[in-house]
Amino acid sequence: MRQVFSSPRLENVERVAELLREQGIEVRVTNGRSYKGARRGTFSYRESANEDPPAAVWVVKSEDQPQARDILRDAGLLDSGRSPTRYLDLATTHRGDTGVEALARRRAFRLRAGLMLGIAIALAFGLMAWHRAGAPDAPAAPAPAKTPVAVHDDTVFDPQAALDGQRYVVATPSALAAMLIDAELEAHDAKTVCLSVDAADPTPTVLAQLKAADGRALVPQSACADAAATLTIAVVEYRTDGSGTGAVTLELRDAGPDGKPRSERRTLEVRRDDARWDILRVARR
Repeated sequence: MRQVFSSPRLENVERVAELLREQGIEVRVTNGRSYKGARRGTFSYRESANEDPPAAVWVVKSEDQPQARDILRDAGLLDSGRSPTRYLDLATTHRGDTGVEALARRRAFRLRAGLMLGIAIALAFGLMAWHRAGAPDAPAAPAPAKTPVAVHDDTVFDPQAALDGQRYVVATPSALAAMLIDAELEAHDAKTVCLSVDAADPTPTVLAQLKAADGRALVPQSACADAAATLTIAVVEYRTDGSGTGAVTLELRDAGPDGKPRSERRTLEVRRDDARWDILRVARR
């Protein structure tokens, strides 16, 4: 078995388990409800207030793990970097989770140690560059070009930018794209709508999460015959620093009452709250 999701909120864990079961994936929930079926009433996000380990979702069959991770990643519940999941044998799940907290502490220590090592290396390079620039007779050497590292979702990730708290472009989470498209579908009465996400056709995962698509013809960008006269909704350029907050651009194009093409571009500040996305600010351009 392998853990794919955990949360201090039991309701979130149960929703994730239900989502995976709907896709035909056999899962098990640990640290869930008591034997009477009641929810834990002492829940708090403060670690000191929670004596029990957090509830978690485990995938029973190893062959279902890639599909489960893809579903959670598309729903915005799993980062696109190295998987935070871990393995657990079947016997452990039946006798309790006494080793889970120790595993979590060891993993957190390794993460902190890696972060401190990265900061120390960055400081060392900075001091070396400062000493070279301060030499009176030596010509100023150009700063070495940083080589971006390509991550598995075809986006370019600059590790120094992440260390500095800067934002970088990644694939738009499907749950966020579906929420923005749904909002525009409810605001317009167009029967035919052209859709695109990250300058490409929306994935089946995005289309499956739309709630306002009934009675409309949703056409992917590549099949739009007359995009100038048809309402076009495009979600592009999701930027984040990996903290769960970011900015995404929404582009709207259609024909005005006079038949002339018109367009609108908005930049939205968004924040992820478990499986839900909240819009913090909207800027129009």
